[in-house]
Amino acid sequence: MPSTPYIVSGTVSNATGSVVEGVLVVLNNTTTGTFCSGVTDSLGKYAIDLANAGWTLADSITAYVRDGKYFGEATFTIAGISYTQNLTVKSISASTLRDKSWLALYDLLQSGTYEISTDNIYGAMNDKLVSEVGYPLVIISPPNVSNTKLMLNRDGIREATINFNIMVYHTSQANVKTLADEISYNIDKGWNNLAGQGLKNLNFEQDDYDYFTDGERGTIHVYNIPVSFRYVIV
Repeated sequence: MPSTPYIVSGTVSNATGSVVEGVLVVLNNTTTGTFCSGVTDSLGKYAIDLANAGWTLADSITAYVRDGKYFGEATFTIAGISYTQNLTVKSISASTLRDKSWLALYDLLQSGTYEISTDNIYGAMNDKLVSEVGYPLVIISPPNVSNTKLMLNRDGIREATINFNIMVYHTSQANVKTLADEISYNIDKGWNNLAGQGLKNLNFEQDDYDYFTDGERGTIHVYNIPVSFRYVIV
């Protein structure tokens, strides 16, 4: 219904509750693949009409802010003639980029189309012990943000380099290699998914194999998969 107004409005605020003015709010109709946008005023308020973007009842809409200084998003379903969607945004820093990019990679491998064949996936800093989860085990270390100043590239886009280290553990040498190949394959096939969340220019570094002795479990085989991205904040 491209000629029918459908107003989405709300307030954008930061983690402390202060309103954020002058940021671009984008509405992505993920059902139809169309976009429209608006800018918050001095009170942090925005109002966007989806009339010219096309919409129907039950379309899924993602509202987001990714302006180089802040990011935040929310998803809702069209169910009436208008909708109020407030957004809370975080300031972009090395810490928030680590959290956001780690979660994107974790979600890709943990569920959905590119889910790998074990659910024993953890961050390097977690409260699970190997004795609790056993093997196979996959640990995605918190990534390193190599450019914490988020420099502008020549096109004026803020970007940073994100480096991951994925460790794969198994009691079988053959199985650890199979699982490592599966992870690499699924990351490669899921690249568009990650790119849509800012993780672009996927690059696999040289992987590495090792092993160690883990008490009664005997020899544990380890594969190290270094992965890097160029994080573009759009």
